[in-house]
Amino acid sequence: MGKSERIDWYNNQVGSVKKNQGGAFISGGYKFGKLPSFILFGKTKMSHIMQGTYVKPILYLGYYKENQIQDKGNSTYEVGKQKVTFGALQIEIGKQWVFGDKVLLDFYYGLGYGIDNKEDTYQYYNNSYDYYDDATAFNYANARLGKSPGLSASFGLKLGLLLR
Repeated sequence: MGKSERIDWYNNQVGSVKKNQGGAFISGGYKFGKLPSFILFGKTKMSHIMQGTYVKPILYLGYYKENQIQDKGNSTYEVGKQKVTFGALQIEIGKQWVFGDKVLLDFYYGLGYGIDNKEDTYQYYNNSYDYYDDATAFNYANARLGKSPGLSASFGLKLGLLLR
């Protein structure tokens, strides 16, 4: 799910179409956490078992479709549907806080290796088409930097409710 941005394009008249993206991804990993503790009035006290820093190797796999402007040759462009499959293996580093044994706040960032089949795209701007090559890709779950396969990065903020 995401915000359906507008793509401006020209085909005998200036028009615009929404990206109309849709798809899904799954991810999974194991958190290696440090046991939580904090110092209060000069004494070390234990806190909630889920609170603290962690390192997590994680695997992302996903697929989505979105509209894009495609070059059909002879300076002819049209809107087409791009189908993207992506994957990434990353190491995430994060910190979790637990409030009142009920609410969890988690901040994390990750770096790793990502691959996808995202193609070049065009954007109509100021009476001409600007070309965007596949040197980077935002795949909604992570971003790939450099040509595929390349460096993959992600970050996030999670808010959760703890049950028992």
